Amino acid sequence: MEEWTAEHLRRCYFIGIDCEQAHVHQDDVDIALVGMTVTQWGDLPMPKVELGDEVRLAAAKGWKRFLEEKHVIPSSRTYLDPSKKGVFFTDSDTRNVSGVLVRFKNASVYFLPNPFAYDQINDPRIVSYLNL
Repeated sequence: MEEWTAEHLRRCYFIGIDCEQAHVHQDDVDIALVGMTVTQWGDLPMPKVELGDEVRLAAAKGWKRFLEEKHVIPSSRTYLDPSKKGVFFTDSDTRNVSGVLVRFKNASVYFLPNPFAYDQINDPRIVSYLNL
């Protein structure tokens, strides 16, 4: 990959997917990009979940609520399975991506922001800028 200059890093970049597969839903996008979650039911003890540096940094930059909603930061007895993290964690090239916009077969649209994008294109208010 070519090096990105300061000019390139000032722009938000989105990946757009026009999905014609009827069986693909919002949860599938979350799993692919963020990862698979696990819920502990009943009285089972919650395992100790280590938050990585990237998660702590993203939370400090204003992404804490989003990270809790996606259970990257454990909440409601649900946590991100550390062995099944999604592309936002496993592919460093996604740091160039501000978010992913998906149009499903039923014409609904879903946007998943990337809280781990480079600082210059990383704004936790990005969802509020989109009229979806």
